[in-house]
Amino acid sequence: MNLLQEYLHELHEIRSSGSAVKETSYYPAISNLLNGVGKALKPRVRCIINIKNRGAGIPDGGLFTPDQFQSRSEEELAEGTIPARGVIEIKPTSEDAWVVADGLQVTRYWGKYRQVLVTNYRDFVTRRPGHRRKTHEARNLPACDRLGLLGRENRTESNGASAGESGTVEI
Repeated sequence: MNLLQEYLHELHEIRSSGSAVKETSYYPAISNLLNGVGKALKPRVRCIINIKNRGAGIPDGGLFTPDQFQSRSEEELAEGTIPARGVIEIKPTSEDAWVVADGLQVTRYWGKYRQVLVTNYRDFVTRRPGHRRKTHEARNLPACDRLGLLGRENRTESNGASAGESGTVEI
């Protein structure tokens, strides 16, 4: 299986257990996906879920590069390290990632970290610096619908793209 198939399978198994809560039960699946993608990047990027408050609240995760880890252990970060590739805000599938990306919580994170990945496990929206405006980029995983992970609503994304399409929008 490829990374996306593994991610979708893991989400499905967690949901099928009947014991999952809407947001946090799925953290391992998103961490595995992001770490898998991060291994292919140069420099590599590592996802750490539940990072410390660095003055803007507690994001659900952070994206770190190898140079941020102390040489004595790949598991330890230098004290006070801010994620080099930004932070992650994760919401349940019932929430709109575009709305969350424009909210106060993500605005605080963006002010501190300058890049935020917002996801509801299906939509992935990045909020990153633009010239005078916020720039959002989104990816949508319509396969989640086929696996029964999401509600039955038929939605169109805020950028006008149909489910399964992606795009960059300046607002």
